[in-house]
Amino acid sequence: NDLTLEIMEQPKSTQNLNHSLKTLSLLYFIFLGSQVIFAIVALMQQKNTYFEFEDSQDIYIYIVPVLAIVAFVGSMFLFREQISALADKNSLKEKIMGYQTAYLLRMAFLEVACLFGIVAFILKGNLFSLIFSGLIVLYFLALRPAKVKIEEDLEIN
Repeated sequence: NDLTLEIMEQPKSTQNLNHSLKTLSLLYFIFLGSQVIFAIVALMQQKNTYFEFEDSQDIYIYIVPVLAIVAFVGSMFLFREQISALADKNSLKEKIMGYQTAYLLRMAFLEVACLFGIVAFILKGNLFSLIFSGLIVLYFLALRPAKVKIEEDLEIN
């Protein structure tokens, strides 16, 4: 009887995971695309660009790196905390929903820092700010959702 229930539940759990993966992938590409497109538009619009990391008149050279580091560390910490809290959940559906929430918060943290760097570039023209946005985009590329990674993070299968 238990074996029959387990076999019947397996396709549904796989289906839930696949649906979640599709949703996360779509949102991932929206987050990533918005950052890249905004950076490209900013580069095309900004006519007076320069690279300076010792400009005492530009407060953004201090704020952008600090915000990028806080977003990077904070997103990792928050994600790990939320994932570890999911270990107590019994149903796969609850774990998947919790994973989606943790993943989206992680992406949002990083996107805020990235967009702030781009806005700082638009305001001042200093490419130094844009470099941090580029680094965040590179990190984003490493965070692409994958079924194996979700299963690993949730310790399923």
